[in-house]
Amino acid sequence: MLTYGVGFSYFGLWVLGRTSVTDKCKYHPSFLRGFINPNNPIMIKVLLVDDSAIIRKSIKSILDNQPEIQVIGECKDGKEVIPFLQHFKPDVILMDYRMPIVNGIEATKLVIELFPEIKIIGFSCDDDSTTKEAFFKSGAVEFLSKYETDYKTLVFKITNLLV
Repeated sequence: MLTYGVGFSYFGLWVLGRTSVTDKCKYHPSFLRGFINPNNPIMIKVLLVDDSAIIRKSIKSILDNQPEIQVIGECKDGKEVIPFLQHFKPDVILMDYRMPIVNGIEATKLVIELFPEIKIIGFSCDDDSTTKEAFFKSGAVEFLSKYETDYKTLVFKITNLLV
């Protein structure tokens, strides 16, 4: 049984009867398990933003094995983030830097301006001090290198943001 006026179809997700999904930004229906089963509440909701599908799928696979973390969606560029946030509120966004259309720094600034309660982790191959500084200036609370971060560190950083 689904609650809160949310329904599913082959082509997407409707919220309160309105189509809100494009085929560009993927919403994960599994995040509703916390609403369906009150004995299994979701503690930390995460949105993955990266232009690389293999990176998004790999990170999702890692995080889905953590009982305290639920990936609620994926976006392939910064432009897709705000429409997603108009319907769903993650606690944490894992944000890549180099993406087409809107990069991670600009997307982070916009998210923090509109949704200051959301924590953003910059996550990039560009792990030089300039990129890190730009993420922090735009409002990110953490930065992780794609080259140097192992899965235990990723999980640790996400779970400790909300403590």
